[in-house]
Amino acid sequence: AGTSINATVQARGLRVGGILLGRLAANAQLVDGSGKVTASLSGQRGRLFDMSGEALVEPDRIRIQAGGTIDKRPIKLTRAAVLTRTEDGWRLAPATIAFAGGSLQLGGELSGQTTSIEARLQKLPLSLLDIAYDNLGLGGTATGSLSYVHTRGDMPTGKAELRVRGLSRSGLSLSSRPVDAGVNAVLTRDRLATRMVFVADGQTIGRAQALL
Repeated sequence: AGTSINATVQARGLRVGGILLGRLAANAQLVDGSGKVTASLSGQRGRLFDMSGEALVEPDRIRIQAGGTIDKRPIKLTRAAVLTRTEDGWRLAPATIAFAGGSLQLGGELSGQTTSIEARLQKLPLSLLDIAYDNLGLGGTATGSLSYVHTRGDMPTGKAELRVRGLSRSGLSLSSRPVDAGVNAVLTRDRLATRMVFVADGQTIGRAQALL
């Protein structure tokens, strides 16, 4: 007979690192590495969140659908996250997250030989970063693209082109004002070049360049 898993987990009031989970419920029904896993959770890390999702699991493929709210604003995978097994790792086909009028498209690969990330942002609220970095408190929206590739035995390379509108941070003095920022960066095998421009009220208030 094949290997089967039928498991249910329920928990309340858990603290995992900096994440406070008020509620967690999960169920897995798998036979010979195939089946379905469902989960829902709510809690807080910088922002309140309430999420649910399901994963359709096959030995060489996992398809994830998820959605919910962050700070009572809807967030959803509008294009499912599909993970496909490679020879020594996993590849993520481009998946799209929609949040508060903005979106993030993310794809890449994680294997013994290669780590790569491709991301495209469209008016993505920076408040989403509070989930990863507690109390960061950034305001504004980001549009642009990011790419990064690191192949085993070689130096990493990458590129970033970002435009941030209304950049601000809560907790700063009342005299501070939102600014627009542009960031261009290129990482090659032998150097990192960056250029930044800051604009407020239509006037350039700062520039920075670096070559490392």
